[in-house]
Amino acid sequence: MPGVSASYAVISGNVAKRIDSDRLESSEHRHDPGHVGQILKKLAAELELLPGQLRAAARFVLANPKDVALKTMREQAGLAGVSHSTMVRFAEWLGFGGYTELKAVFADWLRQNADNGSEQVSFSSELTSADVENAADWLRWEVARLGAQPNIERNLLAAELLAGARRVISVGIGPQLAVANHFTEVLRSLGHTAFVFDAAQQSVTHGLKDIGPRDAILAISMEPFTKQTLAVARYARRRGAQIVAIVDCLQSPIEQYAQAIIVTAQSESRFQSMAPIIASVEILAALVEQSTISSQPKEYDVARSLPSEPRRSRSVPST
Repeated sequence: MPGVSASYAVISGNVAKRIDSDRLESSEHRHDPGHVGQILKKLAAELELLPGQLRAAARFVLANPKDVALKTMREQAGLAGVSHSTMVRFAEWLGFGGYTELKAVFADWLRQNADNGSEQVSFSSELTSADVENAADWLRWEVARLGAQPNIERNLLAAELLAGARRVISVGIGPQLAVANHFTEVLRSLGHTAFVFDAAQQSVTHGLKDIGPRDAILAISMEPFTKQTLAVARYARRRGAQIVAIVDCLQSPIEQYAQAIIVTAQSESRFQSMAPIIASVEILAALVEQSTISSQPKEYDVARSLPSEPRRSRSVPST
């Protein structure tokens, strides 16, 4: 495979081309389709060591190996959210002379699977292992990112708003409603007044007719953004309620209504991942619990706080 040594340098956000010498020794070896599994395994193992743009390119390749073979480099760059020059640098980082060589390896791999009569391109056991590791790495990265700057300030502000509210209304739609239900149950277990609002099924003006400044909304709004969730946020904001939003991009239209906004990562999968959203609400729940404990008056010994009775002097009996 195009070997990549663990010893490479990151200089000013760019990966220095310092890849130790277990690169491919021949073009025949370089185009061996069996090495796709090794490439993906290597990417999964070293994903978090890469700087941002190259990491995005690596994630795209890990999640979409067939697209590497079938789509143009510019199409892949657009899907990965990077420039086409980043894709070239990514291929060079792997030890290829350019992206065309990397694409050729994946094309050979795809063609070989088709020639073998597979109805679906299947990975070897090594590749399946790499996929599992990559998915787990992505989840670990996302949970860790939720506890890093600038999400620290966002989480603290959100927890403060929720902990100080008279009631917390969790709003969701579709699969996000399950997360809203989970957060509501956790808050109730902590002694807070909380309930769920199904934005798809309930009328805003009827279901939230008594909402006011002492209430808080937790709105879970992921792409594709729903007009129902936005309608709830807009109505609640007009009524003076505090709004905390969990979104998957800063360009979410709900941002204009929210006092606190927590951004999770967009999954590279073709389905919406609930794991980052669940992690977000559980971080909020832990912070709300801590805020509640901190705001409670400390217990003290009532008996010790009372003034002691003055001692009575004993009279001396007369003789």
